[in-house]
Amino acid sequence: MQTVRGWERVDVIYRRIDDDFLDPEVFSPGFSLGVPAHARLGRGQRGARECAGRRRRDDKLVYTYVPEMIKYYLGEDAILPNVPSWRCGESKQLDHVLGNLEQLVVKPVDGSGGYGMLMGPMSTKTERAKFADSLKAIRAASLRSQSSRSQPCPRW
Repeated sequence: MQTVRGWERVDVIYRRIDDDFLDPEVFSPGFSLGVPAHARLGRGQRGARECAGRRRRDDKLVYTYVPEMIKYYLGEDAILPNVPSWRCGESKQLDHVLGNLEQLVVKPVDGSGGYGMLMGPMSTKTERAKFADSLKAIRAASLRSQSSRSQPCPRW
């Protein structure tokens, strides 16, 4: 990959993007979102992690287990911490989320594009009450992430 310091070997490129925008050469001609030629990556030494259809395996609940998976499989702690998250399928964690909806961002684990989520700091009391009822009804289907300011993506 070409960087500001010249060509550098890249083992993994990770982008979360809808399938329709994965590779503008193949899926969405005319859009600049995505990586041109991404669909051809799997033909050589590089594998394409973000193949079409990956959304079925890519849910937010899995990310809450990543530090534990790193510890289990690699025997070390994660270098970068996860955003504090609570598994709403677990009673104590759901209680925490329900008690703090005003400060939290709550998302369905299998959703994308902001559909079905609650932006607690920007929500009304009525919206939070309605959302709390839906969380109680579908306990395991939601995950919350702590509200945070946008952080710049690291660049080299």
